[in-house]
Amino acid sequence: MGYKIEINWVLKLAPYQLRLGKESLVKGCIYEFEKNEERIYPVNIPIELVDENWIVLAEISILEVTIGSGKTKGKYKVLAIPTEKRRSIYSKYILPT
Repeated sequence: MGYKIEINWVLKLAPYQLRLGKESLVKGCIYEFEKNEERIYPVNIPIELVDENWIVLAEISILEVTIGSGKTKGKYKVLAIPTEKRRSIYSKYILPT
């Protein structure tokens, strides 16, 4: 018997989790997220927001996290939206091997 928890330094969201769509992420805005399973994220430290293909969508900061009942919920603030050139460079280095 054990307790499974992940420590994540990237927030990976599926298309349905990006409720407004990735094109409508706005610098300075705050969004909510929910993930299955229990996860730990760094709070108030810049990390990347990626899509299901590990493409970097934005640099964000997790503002709050609630863990329990097999779910993780929280809020994040968009700090920066990378240009297409930066997005491709960032995505190369963040892609899991």
